[in-house]
Amino acid sequence: MPNITATFFGESGSGKTALIEQFTQRTVPEDESGVVYNIARVESTKIQLWDLSGKHPNLANNARIYLADCNVCVYTIDLTSPFNKEQFLAHLEIIKGSAPNTSLILVGCKSDLPRKIDHLSFQRIMEEYNIPYGFITSSATGEGVNQLFSAIAKSGNYQKVRAYVSSQARKFSASEPTLADLKILIHPISPLYGAIENLEQLATELAITQQSMIKEALIELLIGLNDSEKNKEDIIKAFVLKCEVALKQASDLGISKTTLSQISKGVLVVAVASTLAAFVASSIFSLGITTLFIAGLVGTGVGAHLVKSGFFKSPLSYAVEQIQTAAQDKNMFIEQPVEQPILVL
Repeated sequence: MPNITATFFGESGSGKTALIEQFTQRTVPEDESGVVYNIARVESTKIQLWDLSGKHPNLANNARIYLADCNVCVYTIDLTSPFNKEQFLAHLEIIKGSAPNTSLILVGCKSDLPRKIDHLSFQRIMEEYNIPYGFITSSATGEGVNQLFSAIAKSGNYQKVRAYVSSQARKFSASEPTLADLKILIHPISPLYGAIENLEQLATELAITQQSMIKEALIELLIGLNDSEKNKEDIIKAFVLKCEVALKQASDLGISKTTLSQISKGVLVVAVASTLAAFVASSIFSLGITTLFIAGLVGTGVGAHLVKSGFFKSPLSYAVEQIQTAAQDKNMFIEQPVEQPILVL
């Protein structure tokens, strides 16, 4: 899913167009519609840019139309002018009404000129209106411009994938996300991210067909874990079963028992990490503890110690023990999924 849409919105003369032209190095003349279309590329992501003229009489209507399906809204303010709170609130209402789930980025423009809005004031605006992303930029010097467009690409991809995992969005989607797309939803230092990376690497020892089966199982797992309508127990069980089929096929093709054993354990580590990720909101689990537990599965013994010491005081503990046992088993591939429910929701 490499294509995203970003709508640039703000007061007339705030610096929207100059920002786009500085990054794309391309000037597109404005027509009578008050909307200018441009394209930017950040690595593998193509960004379709809609630049809304702040002086056009149909600005509000244009904003509602071009915000409706955008992945990112970039709202620009002129740092050389006093902050127009009334206008900003009116525009913010349009943004929230037209695109409640879009990623919002606040951008201060013209930082190279004498400023009426300093850095501290800009931060206060972000905090007051709960805007998560903000950049100070100058189209004249290039300050912050590359960083801004990198953030547009990242937050846009995240928003697009996040929207896809809802059942309603998938009904109308023309394309499915790749595993790389879905991994955007996982923090790169989390146990689940590391477990998936590990399994991907282990699976390269398999034939293309079995590699693809495991990758598809991972895709369905991540979609299911991020879909509030799905039962997480069923999702994780289905993942293990699909990987089991792939590993049995690999066994029939003559893949070594040592390789199958390693991949089998990799599958179970992903299952554990997925189980813990589903409980991440609980005060029982923290990133440090889950990281230690995953480390235990791959050889340090910490995970087994935590289970035996009774640290996991929930119905989850039995499932974790079962997976721990399976990971230490001498079977060369997964014989059957865990008998007890992995999750009790």
